[in-house]
Order: sequence, then structure tokens, then C-alpha cells
Amino acid sequence: LCAGLLALGLLDDRFDLPARLKAAMLAALGVAFASLFATVDRLPLTSEIGLQLNGLGAIVGTALWIFVLSNTVNFIDGSDGLAAGATGVGLLGLAVVAGMAGSAAAMMLALSGAAACLGFLVLNRPPAGLYAGDTGALVLGGLAAGAAILAVTDGAAPYAVALCFLPMLADVLLTLFFRWRKRRALLSGHREHHYQIARRAGVSAGMVAAGYAALAAHCALCAAAGSLFGPAGALVALLGNALVLVYVSIKTRAYAAGVGLDTPV
Repeated sequence: LCAGLLALGLLDDRFDLPARLKAAMLAALGVAFASLFATVDRLPLTSEIGLQLNGLGAIVGTALWIFVLSNTVNFIDGSDGLAAGATGVGLLGLAVVAGMAGSAAAMMLALSGAAACLGFLVLNRPPAGLYAGDTGALVLGGLAAGAAILAVTDGAAPYAVALCFLPMLADVLLTLFFRWRKRRALLSGHREHHYQIARRAGVSAGMVAAGYAALAAHCALCAAAGSLFGPAGALVALLGNALVLVYVSIKTRAYAAGVGLDTPV
């Protein structure tokens, strides 16, 4: 998966691929991974009760997770230290959740990714002297997605895994929902992510990166705590934090509109 994302990122950095072509290639990589290697085929509520995903449903769901998380890290990589910091903290949280589920392989993969983020932050922290580009961001997102899939197939609650990356996922998904409601093109460039609004409002890159990393740490702790109570506990933790972030998003959009920072470009 990461090798394919590396190739896609290199092509995009070199030739600036059209957004639709890039999305199609990323989706194809996700489907190929899910078809050939691993899928998440169950969303449990308890050890006995849950939603079973078989065949095509499991492949589509797993590929969608890869597509969303890889794109999320790429979209959020627009401010010094932000993507590497938040993803690195999320990977540390994932390592804890995977360890609690007994998934040693997922734990080690997540720890390796977190260590890579820490090393990269030496030069990517504000003011950044090195940038990930599409190549680095897609590979990092793919590594996180793959480690998450491995953890879930070994018994980790999928809701706890998603919660580890919720601050970034909420920013991207809620921004896309906002642009869809405004009938704005979803694949075109813009400055409407929450972190972009903060930067345009005068918040420093360091404060933005630290804020997202702190949110990721909070969500990681909630993921671990929720996992102590099984899948249902992890789901409650995920939904509770998601509702808070929706509220923050609404307030952020209202502020942006009030001070003229809600322009699409």
C-alpha cells in the first residue's frame, strides 16, 4: 500500500495530476489492498452483536477508510508541523489501542510511523525547512490506515482506531460537508479548512500545530479509555468527541463569516 502511495505521490509532485485522476488512482490502490490483503468485515457493538460486512461491502468499506485517511493527511498538510504532529500523536494512540487488543504487529507499525513523524518534525516544525509534499503525506496517511486495519483485524475496536485520528478527520470531512452545502467544488483548491481559517485569522503555525496535536492526544486518551469498556465504550467516546468537534466547527464557521474569512479561495 505504502509503495503504491509513494509512486502516486511522486507522480503528483512531479506532474501535478488532475484531482479526479489522482482520486481515482488512490481509490484503485485502496480497492487493490482490500481485495488482496486485508479487510475489516465487522463493526461490533459487543462480542456477540454487530454489523457484519461480507464480500463487496468489506472491500468497499476498507478501501474507503484508506482513501479517506490518506487524503485527510494530505489535505491537512498545509501548515508547518501540523500533519506530522497530529498524525504522529494519533499513531501513538493507535499503538496503545493495538497493544491493548494484543496486536503486536499493528503496535510496532504504529510506533515506527510515530518515530518517523518525530524525526521529520525536527525540520518540519515551524518555521519549516522541509516539507512532506504529496509523496510524504500520502505515504504517512497510508501507513496510518494500514496499521489501523491491522489493529482492527486483530481485535481492536474500529471506533477507538478512528478516534485516534478524529481531529484531522473532522476538519476534512466537516469542511467537505460545508463546501457541499455551499455548492462549491469539492476537489478544487480552497482555504476553508479550520486550520486555514485559524492561520488567516493570525494564529501562528506553531500554535495551530500544537493545538491539533493536543486534540489528537486527548482523542487518543479517550480511545484508550473507551476501549477498556469494549466496542460500545469506544463508540460512545468517538460519538462524544465527534459532537464536540461539530460544535467547534459551527462556531468556527460563524466566526469566519463574521470577520470575512469564509471566502472559498
